[in-house]
Amino acid sequence: MSRRIRGDGVLFAGLSYNCPALREMFLHAPEREVEIRTDLFDLGWIAVKIGDGWHAAICNHQGFVGVRYTDCQEACPALSVPSRPGRVFRRRLSRLPAGLPKNKAGPPSASAVW
Repeated sequence: MSRRIRGDGVLFAGLSYNCPALREMFLHAPEREVEIRTDLFDLGWIAVKIGDGWHAAICNHQGFVGVRYTDCQEACPALSVPSRPGRVFRRRLSRLPAGLPKNKAGPPSASAVW
């Protein structure tokens, strides 16, 4: 799927993700669209295609490493509301249940390229 680069990275599921390669692209490249791949079992990171390589972009929000997409959507339906997700998200972020199942693997390093 494709996403537009913003100052804070790219958005997926109401969460923003960033990495050094995305920041460089935002500052210096005229291209503003990137292809992303997600691991629906871990919202802590996504893969972003920049040039010919894939880079790990880490979630800018704490508490989402190992959280599954479906669990997050069930626990906080406001995150999936397309209208003004930033405003709704900021109000709900601190109320996510602490008991959401976590993926033990965790995200790759921010400098990972594959």
